[in-house]
Amino acid sequence: MTNILIRKIKMTEEMMEEILDNWIVWSKEIQQNNKSTWSQRDDAIVRAITKILEEKLYEYKKQY
Repeated sequence: MTNILIRKIKMTEEMMEEILDNWIVWSKEIQQNNKSTWSQRDDAIVRAITKILEEKLYEYKKQY
């Protein structure tokens, strides 16, 4: 079995904000491209991911 080394990336506040901003844009594009099959469940998933990213950013800001 091969050992895989996973490096923990130190993210800055700016990087975290960029990830959140990009996610918001991407999620809207995904929704537009899937209008015919988009469901309330899809909306709930997008909201959950957005909330997770927002909470991580908030936790980071609280620490520093």
